[in-house]
Amino acid sequence: TPPRPDLTIVPRNVPIDQALLDALPEDRRVCMQKAGLTGAIDIDGRVWRAAASALAQVAPSPSDSELTHVFDITLRDGALHPPGAQAAVSGLSAKLRLVPDGISINDMMAHRGPSDITGRGEIRWPHNHPTVFFSGTAVNLALDRSLYDILPAAARQGWDAVQPSGIVDVDLTYRVAVGVESAPTASSRPTTI
Repeated sequence: TPPRPDLTIVPRNVPIDQALLDALPEDRRVCMQKAGLTGAIDIDGRVWRAAASALAQVAPSPSDSELTHVFDITLRDGALHPPGAQAAVSGLSAKLRLVPDGISINDMMAHRGPSDITGRGEIRWPHNHPTVFFSGTAVNLALDRSLYDILPAAARQGWDAVQPSGIVDVDLTYRVAVGVESAPTASSRPTTI
């Protein structure tokens, strides 16, 4: 019988700093650096070799390893501060679940100045074809230049066409395939409800 390692990992109060970023795979490290994510995390994780009968129920490791993993992560005291831009959000907290082919985000709460932001989302990268989904609300959100600076290019085009100003309450659902060569579909365009 081949060995079946089963490790439990339970670190607490881990800062999101350069040492942690350096330990990540390059694609995930670059993504977190672009977002300027800071804060502290608690992790309840498991790394194991699934039995052959359970392989269909767990996502395989992208490195063709026989090991798989699940990490439940609690983020607190976080912020998003993209390089060269004003802080996007502060007071960020969320519950995350990291598996080999994606991460889900639940119970996300944050502040942007006087605005309260809540949401949930998912980033998936099966077979290296990333998709992003986010759904959330913002109350008393200022439509200012610093918000414009952190928007994706497609959202900036819409902003440029409308030239919004003032303070709004927003319900937003955003779904997009990232880095896919095919033309976008109606379901991959950002929508505001």
